Amino acid sequence: MPPAVFAELQHANTPAEIQQWMRTRPAWLVVRKPVTVDLSLNVDAGEREAISLAREIQSRRGVDG
Repeated sequence: MPPAVFAELQHANTPAEIQQWMRTRPAWLVVRKPVTVDLSLNVDAGEREAISLAREIQSRRGVDG
């Protein structure tokens, strides 16, 4: 999960159930910043980071097998 999404899910307006889940989030959930963020995407910061991170992960999988 990119940091912008992590921050969004802890915002005061986020439903209490989500805030609680974030406080006790599972060990498999990792917060990782993308190396580069595609600023040309016309979406909010969380979506921009999520798309950029997904592209990087996909690219690594293609290289790794």
